[in-house]
Amino acid sequence: GLGRDHLLMLAEKLFGKGGGWPEPPGADGASGFSFWAWLDGILGLLQEHLKQLWKDGLILGFVSRKQEKKLLKGKRTGTFLIRFSESVLGGVTCTWVEHPTSGPPAFRAVVPYTAAELASLALPDIIRDYQLLVEENIPENPLQFLYPDTPRDEAFGPYYSQRQDGMARHGTGTGTGTLPPELRDLEPLPGSPDVQELLQSLVEGLEPGAGTLETLEAADLMPDILEDTDGGLEGLGPGLPGECWGRGWGTEASPRH
Repeated sequence: GLGRDHLLMLAEKLFGKGGGWPEPPGADGASGFSFWAWLDGILGLLQEHLKQLWKDGLILGFVSRKQEKKLLKGKRTGTFLIRFSESVLGGVTCTWVEHPTSGPPAFRAVVPYTAAELASLALPDIIRDYQLLVEENIPENPLQFLYPDTPRDEAFGPYYSQRQDGMARHGTGTGTGTLPPELRDLEPLPGSPDVQELLQSLVEGLEPGAGTLETLEAADLMPDILEDTDGGLEGLGPGLPGECWGRGWGTEASPRH
C-alpha cells in the first residue's frame, strides 16, 4: 500500500503544511485547480491507461519534486522515475538525472502526458521511443534505467507494442526534453459517481462507512497522528516496499510539471 510519506505528501497537498482544514471542494489551489480535481484526474488516468503498470510497481506516482531529486541525484545518468504531474490535470511525467562532467547533477522532465495522448500511444511505447537531439543532432533516448536501476527494456519490454518506427517523440531544441505545460480546464465535479467508482476499485483499506472524497478528514491522510497507519489511500500502493517519499513540492533544476 501507500507508505507513510506518500500519505503525508497527500495530506500536505490537501491541508497545507499547517494541517488545517481542507479547502472547499470547488476552490482553486495554487495550480489553478482543487486537490479533488487533481486526485480525480490521477484516478481516471490510472483506471483507463496505467492500471497494470501501477499494479506492477513501475510508477512511483505520488512523489514530490523535492523527493525525486533526492532519489535520483545518486543514480547514474539516464535513471528516471515516473510520477504524477502537479501542474497538469490527469498528467503523468518522467524525470531523469544527468551528471555533467562538472557541476551538480541536472534533472530533466518530459512534458506531462494525459489520457488524450495515451489513448493513441501507450506509456511504455512513449518511454521506448522518446528521443532528444543531442550533440551533432544525433537522436538519443535519455530514459535508460527505471529507478532504482532496472534497464528500460527489461522493465517495460513485456508492455511494448509492435510499433517500432516513426513513433519517437522529440524534445525541444534546447535539449531539456521539456515543453511549457498547459493547464487543462478539465476540473470535474468532486464526489461525482465516477470518482466514487474509481475509489472503490482503486482504493482499498478504508473502513466501512469512512465516507467519500469530500468527507475524508485529516486523520484519514495523516498517519503520523494515528497509531494504525493502514487506512486511507493505502490501497493505491505502487508495490515498492521500503521506499521513503518526501513532501516537498519544488526543485530548482527543472521546470515545473
